[in-house]
Amino acid sequence: MPIEIQKTNPYTTPQTYQLKMENWFALTEPYTLSGNIVDVEKQEIFMGRVHVLEGKIKRIERCVVPEVHYIMPGFVCAHSCINSAVQTPFLAVEAARYGIVAEIITVADECVDICEAEEKIRQGENIIITTNRFDVLYPLINQYPSATVLATNDCTLSIRTYSYLLDTFQKGMDKGLSFFNLLRVISSNIINHYHLSTGLLREGDAADFIVVDNLTNLTVKQTYINGKLIYDDI
Repeated sequence: MPIEIQKTNPYTTPQTYQLKMENWFALTEPYTLSGNIVDVEKQEIFMGRVHVLEGKIKRIERCVVPEVHYIMPGFVCAHSCINSAVQTPFLAVEAARYGIVAEIITVADECVDICEAEEKIRQGENIIITTNRFDVLYPLINQYPSATVLATNDCTLSIRTYSYLLDTFQKGMDKGLSFFNLLRVISSNIINHYHLSTGLLREGDAADFIVVDNLTNLTVKQTYINGKLIYDDI
């Protein structure tokens, strides 16, 4: 039997949690999170509340709130391998601490340089930029934000792989890439291209999102999957 505990979560209204064997926190629904909401599709950030019911986002309310943290879509860890593109079993707590809410194996036809990549984009192909080619191909993310996807080279599901993905995102920020373009290549582009059920912080979506304290170093404070609080560092 799970052990029920009371915990004050500064990002939600007070709730009753159930501490389970796998360390998942099951929030009593419905609940509401307040903060600065990051809309990856409209490329805007606004203050408001996210209302969650039965694992789905019931409503997103625009309103003035005192919280200064950010609520944003979670990342999808794409692994570049020779296998067919199928969604993989998810190592929840290990991945969630890095803001990852889903994983997928992709088929990679890695480009050698930007010229080769641009030729494939002109032919209507999407380009997978792997972590070991990031320093060469990263300009494509700002030039072709709808045709690029960020993936790791390691098919092994491990904490090191998850940390590499977030490190690469932050490296892109340091190189001057657009925050929203980077967010697209690590979330919405993958979700839309592979028709994943992972939510993108929209009304009616699965309640898959993360809470970060700022948009500079993306320190992940909480990760929610299907409305469940999977990772909590507050």
